Amino acid sequence: EEAKVDALLDECVDHIQLQLESKNGTLQKHYRDGGVKLMVDRNHFLNTVINILDNAIKYSIGAPEIKVVTERTREHLILIISDKGLGMSKEEQKHIFDRFFRVSSGNIHNIKGHGLGLSYARGIVEAHGGRIQVESEKNKGSKFYIYIPLPHENKS
Repeated sequence: EEAKVDALLDECVDHIQLQLESKNGTLQKHYRDGGVKLMVDRNHFLNTVINILDNAIKYSIGAPEIKVVTERTREHLILIISDKGLGMSKEEQKHIFDRFFRVSSGNIHNIKGHGLGLSYARGIVEAHGGRIQVESEKNKGSKFYIYIPLPHENKS
């Protein structure tokens, strides 16, 4: 269905707000997409973003610090979700979107999961004609980039 990206993202942020507050976390939003609308599978798109936000909370040391940013190019909406969490090595980044792969968290947290969330996220992003990538550095955090093609009428 057609949906405004900022409204979808606000819904995702609302969904994780209690979890974020319970860890004294903060989340900054910077929507710079001009109110763009996309054709999305609403539930799967929401689940994808919520999954990445949930990981940002789970893999944070101390109070999570998360940013959600949207940008727009001539061809794409770009969604950037960044955190200041545990981060990943270059080797871990190569496998982060593989099914059942989990980044080792050492003895810092007892982080639950099955290693399916980011594989699912990649599948949903690709089903929308887009791509997902990660930049990360150990002990500095991670930044996920989601590129979704703009519908023809939104391109300028």
